[in-house]
Amino acid sequence: MTPEPSDPHPPGGEPLDTVDERSTGAGPVPATLRRAPRYRAFIGTGAVSGVVVALALVVLVPDGGRFSTASVVGYLGAALALVGGLLGGLVAVLAERPRRR
Repeated sequence: MTPEPSDPHPPGGEPLDTVDERSTGAGPVPATLRRAPRYRAFIGTGAVSGVVVALALVVLVPDGGRFSTASVVGYLGAALALVGGLLGGLVAVLAERPRRR
């Protein structure tokens, strides 16, 4: 048996159009929209940017031959990813601050 659109109680389910019993009946409740940045995206973008800068530095700056290219990319990439993530988080915090008018 399939429920008809006019049937308020379909079998095995909740009523289709009900009013929450907990509502006060005072009408719609006004809501405020909080436009906050997504911190994960800012920090991730900063970290990836740090790795890209590290790769560019390794390619553009001549090496002295003391360390392998892979180790320089690894250490410099990790360090600049940390710095980039911190800078991305700082940008997110500054973007969330309320603007003074």
